[in-house]
Formats: sequence, C-alpha cells, structure tokens
Amino acid sequence: VRGSGQYFLSKDDGVDLHIWFFQSTYVITAATITSGALAERCRTLSYVAFSTLLSAIIYPIVVHWVWSDQGFLSAFNPNPPLGQGVLDFAGGGVVHLVGGTSALVGAWLLGYRNQFSTDPTRYRPRFERIIEENRWITNAAPPNSVSLQAMGVFILWFGWFGFNCGSTLAVVGYQHTVGLVAVNSVISGAVASLVAVVIGRFMNADKRFSMSDSLNGALAGLVSITSGSASVEPWGALVIGAVGALVYKLASEGMLRARIDDPLDAVAVHMAPGFWALLSAGLFSASRHLAQAYPDANLGGGLFVNGEGKTFGINLLGGVIIIAWTALTSFAAFFAMKKLDILRLSPEQEEAGLGVEIDAPGGGDTIFATMGGIGHSRDDELTDNHSNSHQLASMSDGGMTRSDGGVVLFTDDQVAVLDLLADGNNADLLRTVLEAAADKKRSDAVPKKKKPKKAKK
Repeated sequence: VRGSGQYFLSKDDGVDLHIWFFQSTYVITAATITSGALAERCRTLSYVAFSTLLSAIIYPIVVHWVWSDQGFLSAFNPNPPLGQGVLDFAGGGVVHLVGGTSALVGAWLLGYRNQFSTDPTRYRPRFERIIEENRWITNAAPPNSVSLQAMGVFILWFGWFGFNCGSTLAVVGYQHTVGLVAVNSVISGAVASLVAVVIGRFMNADKRFSMSDSLNGALAGLVSITSGSASVEPWGALVIGAVGALVYKLASEGMLRARIDDPLDAVAVHMAPGFWALLSAGLFSASRHLAQAYPDANLGGGLFVNGEGKTFGINLLGGVIIIAWTALTSFAAFFAMKKLDILRLSPEQEEAGLGVEIDAPGGGDTIFATMGGIGHSRDDELTDNHSNSHQLASMSDGGMTRSDGGVVLFTDDQVAVLDLLADGNNADLLRTVLEAAADKKRSDAVPKKKKPKKAKK
C-alpha cells in the first residue's frame, strides 16, 4: 500500500515526471467530482480538508491496488493473487467510482439544500413534507445557465480525449489503440446523449426533452466507456453508451426518491456509470484488442464477445472493493466533521449565498435551526410573485431585473428598505414600486422626437 521511493520526486531523472503530472490530473478529477454533490451548503474549508484526505490517502491506495504492478487488483501485476487483475483502462473505477462514491456519502451526511431554512415558505427546501397528506415532495431546483453548462460539457468532452487516449501512456507503437479509444469515446458519449434525452422525455415530471439530460447523458456515456475504451469494438461502445444513459437516469431518479440532494447529479453521472464501466469492460472486451492494449498481461475476453466470464467476475469484485473502501473512509471523514459542527454552512449563510459576507448572529457563533416546523400546509404555497429560492431572487436596478449572480453591496439604509419591501405584508407596495420603475425605464428608452430644423433661407 505504501510507497517505496522517489518521495517528493527526489529521483528526478525525467523519466517518470510525465506520469506524475498525468496522474495528478486524475486525482484532481476524483476530488472535484465530490464537490458537485456538496454544492451550495458545504463549508469551503471542510471541502478542502476532505479533498486533501481523498488526494493523499483514499485515491492513492485505490490507484496502487488497480494500476501498480504490485497491486493485488492490478492487470499489470505479473502474479496477481486472483489469477488476473481488474480491467480498468482509463479509470472508470479508479477515478469515477471513487469520486462518485465519496460524493454519495458526503451528500447523504450533509443533508439537502435549505433543510434548515429560516423561512421555508421563501427558501424552499429541496425536499419537503406535506403534513396533511403525509408525503414528501421534491421542489424544483433553481434554474441555471444551460449555455454555460453546455460550454462546460464540451470542454470536458474535449479533455476526455486526453483522459482516455492518454491512458495508453505512449503513441509510438500504440497508434491503433489510441485511435480505437478515441472512436469509442466519441460513439459512447454521443449515443448516451441522445438516449438520455429520449428516456428523459418519458421519465421527467414535465414530460419534455431536456438539454440537461443531453449534456449529463454525454458525460455518463464518456464515463461508461473509460474502463473498456481500449478493448471493445465500436459496436460495443454504442451499446455501452446507450446502457450508460439508462443507468444515469435511473440513478438520478433514485437519488430523488431517497431524498439525497445532488445539485450536479455527480453520483448519477460518475458513480453509477463508473460501476457500469467496470462491468461493461468484462462483458464486451475483445481478446484481440486486449493483446494490443495489454501486451504483457494475461486478461480474458468479455463474456458477450469471447464467452469468458473471469474478467467480468474480477471487475465486479474490484468495483465492490473500491466502493467499500471509499465509502468507509469518506463516511469517517464526513461524519467526524458533522459531529464537530464544521461541515455545513449556517442557514443564514446558505440563504444569502457563499459569495455574500454576513455577520453571524450571536457574536459570530453559527446558529442552526431545528427540524421542527419544516413541513407546511398546502395553503402556504407561494404565488407566482414570489421566488422559490434565494438564487431566483433578483434586484431591480432602474426597472432592469438582474439575475446574473453578481454580488451587490448595500448600505444600511438600502438594506432597511429591502427588508421593508421583502415583508409579505408589503407585497403590493413592492409590486407598485417595481412597476413604476419599469414604466420609467421604458419611457426613458423611447427616443424623443426631434423638432425638425427650419430650412435655411
């Protein structure tokens, strides 16, 4: 488990530095996956502390098990204890399953957004109990910028070619493998994007096509192909991507039913497809591609291609071991921070937003609301004139509504006026003020007619 040399890259012969840099991008990916599930309610320092733990202990041990020539789950081990190692070419288990599992544990222990809201009728919890009907409902999440989401996904997709193709660790002599990896990555991501949209058309509450399904589906397809990208045929990548989209949608729905809040669907995009990536590599890998990608390893082909089930069994066992190790260590870390009351933001800070500095009540002490009174009756449903979340709240600036997420500083007098207007009893006054401001803005925007100049004699 422990290292045996080259501490702090002390043996600087230039041979392994590129490997160190390449592996650093993998551990960064695993750590950032977790952040998506903790968004909007986790303390920054708590996340930094957990990222340090994951990067220093949790992830390196898994990497040693699966990719070191001494790891007991490694395909590069000349004498593997289990007869052969886990087939995980680009990190479906090592990277995505580790990051997704820690995200699941963290989101579960952290709780859902606005769970301890100071004003549940204004800052609606993600999950809410209807007392009269004795049932839970899922409130709509605040809207986001789909254009920025799309740009981020395309950046990730482009980077995935380095992620998957770079896992050959060489180009000369591996041209065929690099090309196969690139083709399989494109096919799996594209097919998963389309299939996720179609599935979402029937599974989503509004029964509409969703751009978010398309984008997250593409990521799920790219995750699904990571383990077997160098060993499956292109038709296998198509099947893997399609199933990966279904796995993503089912996992996303399962998280909602379990009332585990995951703002970025990190668990559904990374953990579930990451586990499927390991299984699919054991089902669809072809022996002829394995011989090129792993020339020194004795790996059996896929169950559906070569009729060999050993690789599937080893990958299944490896996935279970990775989940168990990551879940146990992540639980210990998040549970300790929760007990020390350093994991979650105060309700006031959560409602104000992480980008806004507020004075905590009680001389800087963090005050947490109790669970009592979170449920409300249907008579308390908000009207269309109210925001469902502080993230939807906008400010009027001369009649122009701003929802760009920018932080605006107010004087004490301005804060007092805003508090007055935000009072539910002053809703009519607020509406009148905003309408007047909007009318003034429109009137100012209308160009005034210029008087015609008199013709010169």
